[in-house]
Amino acid sequence: MEREDYKGKVERGKGEETRCMARLAETSDTDLECIVMGLSSKRKGRWRYRFWQKMFLTLIGLPLLVGLVLGFVAIFRAVFVTQLDGSMLHIIDDQETQDIVDESQSMERAERLAGALKIATISYDTDHQENENLLAFIRYLEKGFPLIHSRSFIKREVINKYSLLFTVQGLTRGKLPYLLASHLDVVPVDAKAWEFPPFSGRIVNRTYVYGRGAIDDKAGVMVNT
Repeated sequence: MEREDYKGKVERGKGEETRCMARLAETSDTDLECIVMGLSSKRKGRWRYRFWQKMFLTLIGLPLLVGLVLGFVAIFRAVFVTQLDGSMLHIIDDQETQDIVDESQSMERAERLAGALKIATISYDTDHQENENLLAFIRYLEKGFPLIHSRSFIKREVINKYSLLFTVQGLTRGKLPYLLASHLDVVPVDAKAWEFPPFSGRIVNRTYVYGRGAIDDKAGVMVNT
């Protein structure tokens, strides 16, 4: 019985195929073109649907992905960087750390910076500088930092009369070098706009050092030297 049912289904399928072929034979060329065009339109419609679907997912998915990444970075910084900052504050508050630089050393460094600020190394423009004051500042550095000018492993070069280049040879060759850069000159100043004379190097309340170049950039010169 099962074999006969299967055979009947096959024969019915063949009959349907025959009827379809007969219909195609009876169909005119114009009707066939309409059928083909209809099929093409459906395919184009499906292609457009898939295209816009992909575009929609891309436009929505990409910002969503970026947002997730930024959110992860924000959470990471909030958790781990805050912990790091807290640990650094603990180090700063540690009494042993405070004892490394005592009050006398702090004042010594402040006075050394104040002395540098008293030298008016003004650059008015590219071809107009206080060259004699620049040379005086270089001599001030030689006197204030004798070791860096006398160590055998530190090479000192004078570039174009008014610039200093120190090369410190490390213990391990092959590692990438790094550069510490500062400038000796300062920009012109309107003395009337200052509470204290700009080249007085005034130390106030044993806390603040006033003078042109205290931040930009003689403090950097003193620290790097």
